[in-house]
Amino acid sequence: MPDVVDEAAEVRILRSEAELDELAPSWDGLVPRRGEHADLFDTHGWLAAWIAAAPEQQRQRLRVVALADGSKLLAALPLVARSPRSWQVAGLGYRPRFRPVIDPDQPPGELLGRLVEGARAAGARELSFPVMPQRDPATAALIDALKATGYAVHVRSGTSDCITRVEGGWDEQRRRFKKYHRTVNNFANKAGRLGELSFETYAAPAKSAAEAFDVYAALHERGWKGPLRPPMSQHRARLLAWADRTGCSRLHVLRLAGVPTAALIWFRIGPVAIAYSTVYDRRLAALSAGTIAMWWSHRYEFEAEPPELFDYLPGRGSQKSQLGIDRPPLLTVEAVQRRSLNRMLHPIRRSTRRLTGALRRRRRESETPGGQKRTSVAPRSLVIEPSGDAALGRVPVAELDLDARLLLYVACAGGHPSVEKMRATWDDADHWWRVGDGPSLLVRLGESTERGVPIRELILIDARLEQIAATLEPLASRVSQPLTAKIEIEPDDGTQGAEITRVTHAPLPWPGQSAK
Repeated sequence: MPDVVDEAAEVRILRSEAELDELAPSWDGLVPRRGEHADLFDTHGWLAAWIAAAPEQQRQRLRVVALADGSKLLAALPLVARSPRSWQVAGLGYRPRFRPVIDPDQPPGELLGRLVEGARAAGARELSFPVMPQRDPATAALIDALKATGYAVHVRSGTSDCITRVEGGWDEQRRRFKKYHRTVNNFANKAGRLGELSFETYAAPAKSAAEAFDVYAALHERGWKGPLRPPMSQHRARLLAWADRTGCSRLHVLRLAGVPTAALIWFRIGPVAIAYSTVYDRRLAALSAGTIAMWWSHRYEFEAEPPELFDYLPGRGSQKSQLGIDRPPLLTVEAVQRRSLNRMLHPIRRSTRRLTGALRRRRRESETPGGQKRTSVAPRSLVIEPSGDAALGRVPVAELDLDARLLLYVACAGGHPSVEKMRATWDDADHWWRVGDGPSLLVRLGESTERGVPIRELILIDARLEQIAATLEPLASRVSQPLTAKIEIEPDDGTQGAEITRVTHAPLPWPGQSAK
């Protein structure tokens, strides 16, 4: 490692995507060489994807402080200007973590000192670096460079990373996480009762991850996260396209009976395997498809090339708590030029920015589909009378014998988290019927009343809701009583009263069949 940085290198403040593109090859060549500190969010590809998706106002505020020798990048601080004198990390809201971009073969103190001096010379009196990994030597080097350049530095702990160092091959990984491995096998065997499980990986150069982005986006919409907002969708699609070109993309899709049930986006940056995003069909919660797909994604990494570190990104969750066994702190570093007024006002400004950010997030959430107030739709009451039409007797109708496999199928079709929780919602007198070839639908009937037999639940397999009265006529004739239903034409949100007929569309084909 040289003692000093080449004097031919100069600090530039880059403000456009075109200026950044000139440095792209050398930039993306630096990051994988940082060993366990190699990070997707440090790459030119990630920054370019964010710039493409960012509002015009954010793009105009871009301030990338770069130390370069011609087209060769040595170090960079990707920032945006909140104001002419206050700069912060670029891409907040999209990135969970920030590191300076540095050439690992150069002295980090010298590199970062040159960058900080460049930012100060450009007028930055306040610099904000949230969520910096405490263990990364570049974090300490940046703090020292800020102090040496005349900034008063405030450091505080916040969230934590979620990582695990690899200690061997796949066999050692299974032994180390044997409980998780056993749980996945149990879930896979359980799901296998309803059809064949398949696991497909889209990774360059064999397959393009971008090709499967539509599958991922559809599962995102059917999952607990809801639809991808356009800027985030654009960002992730462009990020995958870049990762395909550089060979670090992985998009895994788990299918059951041919139906996509879970999808995961991973990236491989040098020796680090990054679990970027997991989505699954929440109707299939009883199968834990996301858990299966997560573990099988690990197996793929070991088969491709064993990583040195798994990075699950900061945050909390069941999978993170089981697999991300190392939780090193993330630091917020804020620097203010040593002027008495700035130093006095900085805590007030920081509190104001936090409050303003919280209010903006709340406003954005209220504007997204998930935060919109639901409009009430009046229930539509139906009475299906028995018919004397002889042709109806030729339509297959039979009471359903719910064995373990069909109980699981019905739980998935109804979006229940488990068979046990599903059965807890039934009355003792409830019983199930199947109607039509295939069958076309499943019906849960309640106890007979003087008005007829109430329909408690409908699961549509190959039937259309607008034709439900005609479809159910054979069942009314079979039980020789009117069937009564009160159907609310809107997604079930768990608030419907007991008198409302629950209607769902089966996410899986009937056991023994495959998706068309």
